[in-house]
Amino acid sequence: MAFWNESTLEPKRQFKFKVTLGLLAGAGGGANEGVYLAQSADRPTYTISDSTKVDFLDKSYHFPGKVTWNQVKLKFVDTTGGTTGINVAQRTFSYLQTSGYLTSAEIAGRFSEPAGMSTVSKLRAITALGNINVQVLNSTGQPVDSWDLHNPFITTVALNNLDYSAEGILTAEYTIRYDHATYSGPPR
Repeated sequence: MAFWNESTLEPKRQFKFKVTLGLLAGAGGGANEGVYLAQSADRPTYTISDSTKVDFLDKSYHFPGKVTWNQVKLKFVDTTGGTTGINVAQRTFSYLQTSGYLTSAEIAGRFSEPAGMSTVSKLRAITALGNINVQVLNSTGQPVDSWDLHNPFITTVALNNLDYSAEGILTAEYTIRYDHATYSGPPR
């Protein structure tokens, strides 16, 4: 029986989602501030290696190996001002500093101090980024799927190009690496 013949089934929609990212929380600190900024999001995926192989007589037997969580891409609309005070480009680059990145001038000015020799660290990077939660919503706006990315940090930032001949919205796309994800379905 096809799903369109059963009125209680509802297909999940690509455009019904929200992303909560600690880095883009509003100045007011509300739980839902900044979630409207998400333009697109990958759902977490994983790969199980199959490199373990045992040869026995004339046959080969394969066994599952390690689980690797694949990177996700999150794209946000670049904004400024408003009541929440979210400037995505500014927060994207302040993330570097909070993660431990120092410019050449900052290193030269603090070369004799231990802090002048610091670098980006995982602890500072995941603390600066904050929690990431991706939710798929149903037709009433309730979450039906929810993923939490554990220990996430940004590996790539892609700000789209400026162009006098275009009228599009500026965006910031993040590639996120994380240790693992946990899934929770709708509350029962």
